[in-house]
This record gives sequence, structure tokens and C-alpha cells, in this order.
Amino acid sequence: MPVDLIVRNGNVVTPRDVTRAAVAIDKGRVVAIGDESILPPGRKTIDVKGNHILPGVIDPHFHPWTIERYPYECRTETRAAAAGGVTTLGIFLITRREDGPLKGIEEGKRVFEENGIVDAFFHVFARPGDQLGFSQMPDCPSLGVTSFKVSAAEATVDDVSRFTIFEQIAKMGGINRAMVHCENWDLAAVLRERLIKAGRMDFPAWNDSRPNFVEAESMMRNIYFSKITGCPIYIVHITIKEGVDILAQGKADGVDVIGETCAQYLTHTSQDRGLLADNPPLGRVNPPLRARADNDRLWQGIKDGIIDTMGSDHIGYTLKDKEGIMWDAPRGLGNLTEMQLPVLISEGVNKGRITLPKVVEVACQNPAMTFGLYPRKGALNVGSDADLVVVDLNKKVNVSWKMLHSLSDWSIWEGWEFKGWPVLTMRRGEVIVEDGKILASDGSGKYIPSPYL
Repeated sequence: MPVDLIVRNGNVVTPRDVTRAAVAIDKGRVVAIGDESILPPGRKTIDVKGNHILPGVIDPHFHPWTIERYPYECRTETRAAAAGGVTTLGIFLITRREDGPLKGIEEGKRVFEENGIVDAFFHVFARPGDQLGFSQMPDCPSLGVTSFKVSAAEATVDDVSRFTIFEQIAKMGGINRAMVHCENWDLAAVLRERLIKAGRMDFPAWNDSRPNFVEAESMMRNIYFSKITGCPIYIVHITIKEGVDILAQGKADGVDVIGETCAQYLTHTSQDRGLLADNPPLGRVNPPLRARADNDRLWQGIKDGIIDTMGSDHIGYTLKDKEGIMWDAPRGLGNLTEMQLPVLISEGVNKGRITLPKVVEVACQNPAMTFGLYPRKGALNVGSDADLVVVDLNKKVNVSWKMLHSLSDWSIWEGWEFKGWPVLTMRRGEVIVEDGKILASDGSGKYIPSPYL
């Protein structure tokens, strides 16, 4: 009996190996993988011409900038994600404090499904002093949200608040998990004021205002609180070389801790010349871009299996959004989610730092397992959603923001030559991007509850 689609003449990549195989897809799901001669016929076929077939990337770390811009960003930024091989986004949902997270989740789902073209799951913020939000946390899993960010913006999360929130999440059990941004805000505030008084306005000053130890101390404290309370934690955007060893020690001590890094922390430093040095507000991101030694250690941490996941920390900032002096500019980089997979392929696989199976492990499987989406997402298994990305390992691309799909009109990789690029993205059996052209309709994405059964 024929199936809807056969993706043929490819190399299927899993976290274990790379196998010459075809993929049979029916009703949006993978129904068979193997030699084409033993698969059922397809009503349609796609010949990927010897390129590599990976599960669709899961980017677990995506930020809308404001509630007002959220509908527009669901359209523009999900297009960017899809063009980069991302088929599922983890969105840090902005909710109004007076409404509480439950109403925010319902509204966020409605707006996303009216506008997005990839699938999405949500994280919500657990803010200190937000009694309504705290009281509604135990009900969030009933709406499919099981991950809670413990800090917001530059607000200090005191230890009593952190401990109380961790206790609550531990009591909830299941796959519920705290997500923590690890910087000691009090130390950073003092160092920042010293540099402002000294008249520093240069790009490296941002790193100097929150150096490695500011992140390291916070990582150790959060991991310790996790151990004491029994609360599973997810450390977002690890940037420092010390962080790899801190994370490894936490795991060795039996703490349920997952560590994430981002593409920008693998390729850029606070000493780089060019765009960021010439325009310091663009480079204001928390945590900062670090040093080459930190880049190298993070790559090694991925290779060794200590760094578990990749996220983009994407915010669709424009040059206008970033106007002003560095100390007052909004925090974050633009144009990231579309570049996550190209960085892993070009700077990772093609430069011998990591393997293709490792890419699938950190960018697909591990995020899916962490947030309750596996094996429907993050895998090419029988029964999985037919989310996949075809990568041409030899395709060379000179990056310009003009060829990317975000509303951001700049890119930290402007002018870089990449070798290895996604050429086709499929979401639930539908080709949504091919050769950089967006084919999906706005509103074809779905909200995915966690766990996704």
C-alpha cells in the first residue's frame, strides 16, 4: 500500500551513526526507514541527492521581545527558524503578571497557532514576588508547560525566592524543571557602575562588567540549591570554560542538571574586531561573549557529552531596537536561530570539532528528551513526527543578513563563509523550506504540550 512520501537517496543521521537509507512518511509521521527497495511505494518522492537527513532541530531557547510584537515575531522569526532547519521552538512566553501564567499560556497558544510556521512549546517565568504566578505553577503542566525560568531580565532572584521556587518545582515532580540564567546580578551591578564611572563605553567593557566568575559562582550556587531541594534544573546559555567543569561536577554529584550553550558562544569573543567593536550596543548580551579559550572549551564540552543541548537565545532585534549607548541598549543578539545548525555544521563538523551524530544528539534528541517531546520530536524513528532537515555538507554560503529571514537587519556572522548548509526543512511531512524559499503558510505551526504523547 503506498505511503504519502518517500525521501530517498540520503544518509540518515542518528545520535549513533550515519546510514544510507530512505525515509517513508505517511499522515505526517515516519512509518519506515531503510533501503528503498524494501519500503512501500510513495505517492510522491523527494530525491535528496546523497545529502544528509537529520531530525528537525529543536531550538529550546527563543525569546519574543514584547507581548505587542509577539504575533508579528511568530510569523517572521518562525520563518527564520525553519530556514535554519529548526522545526520546533521552545518559547519563553511573556505573560502579564496581572493575568497569571495560565491565561498567558492559553493566549500564547492561540496567537502562535494563528501565525507560526514551525511547532512550539512554552516555558514560563517564575518571578520573585509574583504570588499569582507562584500559586498557578502546579496547574501549568495541565496546559503542557513543565519548565519554569527562575529569573527575568536583570531582577535579582534572592536565595529565599530561589529556594522556594525550587522546592515548589521539586514537589510537583514529573518532568517539571527549573531553568536558570546563571549570573550573580549583585556582583555584575557593582562592576558595571565602576566601569560607567571610569567612562568605559567600548565593546569589551560589557564582558568586563560581568566576568567569568560572575557566571561561575551562580552556576555553583544553583546546582547546590538543586541538589538540596531535589529540583531538576536546566542551565541556559553557558558561556565560560569553567562552566564545563562545574557542570561535569554537578552531574558526578548526582544532580539532575542539563547544560545548554549557544552558537554565538562558540564563534565570537569580546575581543573581536568589526561589527560589534564598531557598534558596542549590538554586542550587549547576557551573559557576554567571552574569550577564545572559552569557545574552545565549550566545543570540547559538547564533544565530551558534558554540554547537553544547544539553544539560540534568539531575539529578533533590529538596528533601530539597539540604538543608544551600550549600557542602555536591550540585552541580546539578533538573527540567531537560523544560524544555529549552520554553525554546528560549518564550524563544528567540517572543522573536525564534533561529528554529525553529535549534532543530532545536542540539537535534536537531548532537547526533545529534556522537555518531554521525545520520541515524537527530535528523532527519526518509526512513529516520530516527520520533522527533518536535509543538509548539504559541501554547500558554501557567504552570509549576509539580507539572505536570512529574521526581522533583524544585521548578523554577527556577516561576511563569514560557511561550508555546510540546510537545503530543505520538513515539518510533520510538509516541506516548509526548500533552497531558502519559505513554502509554509502562516498559522500552520502547532503548539506542542509537554509531555508530547
